Amino acid sequence: MIARSRPAARLLPAATALAVFFIIACAAAVRLVPLLHGQPGGLYPDEASEGISALRILADPAYRPVFIDENGGREALFAYLVAVTFHFVTGPTVVGIRATSTVVGLPMALPARRPISGPWKLAKLRRTTARGRNIYLPGT
Repeated sequence: MIARSRPAARLLPAATALAVFFIIACAAAVRLVPLLHGQPGGLYPDEASEGISALRILADPAYRPVFIDENGGREALFAYLVAVTFHFVTGPTVVGIRATSTVVGLPMALPARRPISGPWKLAKLRRTTARGRNIYLPGT
């Protein structure tokens, strides 16, 4: 018997990638469009402290922390990213802090593509084991 090519099977990974890209693009639009229209009315204290730390990083050349002690303590990477946004893109604004958060957060959705389009099969998702026993799920 001659194996036939299955064009639908070849299109499935591309369709899945397109769907994931569309979802991420919609998430970006939902987060960025309100920023452009002046929607964020204020800041939460955590966001404000990141902005204050970013301004201090920009203003004081001797201040280059790895860990920031203020506000209960936090890592400094996000404050550095906000400082870069303030310096090169927006200036010290609410939009700068929220845009940095959006730009950092959106790529985190990319690893979600692997479980959707990976080698998993629906049967594998339905049958799972706990302590060596199969768990019964309706429809398996």
